[in-house]
Amino acid sequence: MKKRVISKSGPVSVRSKAIALDEINKKLNSSAALNGGFDTLLYKIDKIEQSQGQLVSKVDKIHDAIYDPSEGIFSKLGEYKLENTNKINEVVQDVSELQIWREMKEDDTSSSDNKKKIFELEKSVGDLTRNKNNVWSVLKWFLVAFGGACITLSVKWIENKFR
Repeated sequence: MKKRVISKSGPVSVRSKAIALDEINKKLNSSAALNGGFDTLLYKIDKIEQSQGQLVSKVDKIHDAIYDPSEGIFSKLGEYKLENTNKINEVVQDVSELQIWREMKEDDTSSSDNKKKIFELEKSVGDLTRNKNNVWSVLKWFLVAFGGACITLSVKWIENKFR
């Protein structure tokens, strides 16, 4: 667009004033800021404020969901940590009890084996005692028979000598 400069030195004609006013009118009519531009800008700013308010609300909800002392994620994590610690302690205690039980079972097994061995040894000692008693009985009868034979032979020898 071509600008017209109105000189300060000379008289301005009505026509040039009308042209100048017409150009100003065209500029005003074509200006986005003046033809609803401020209203649109204010509307957009209002929308941004609403969106920002919604974001703040959502951020507050997220903050509460994370940091709330009774229902927040951190408090639940603390509770779960405590529960897990308790469960781990229970498992450790159960494992300890199982190890003790296993050792007792192994002792019972070895004790059972030892009892079997002791029973077998007692049985063997009983057999040996019976055999010893039988041998002594046989030996006593043999000695009695041998003693009787010796006496008989001695008596016969003495009879033969004196006869």
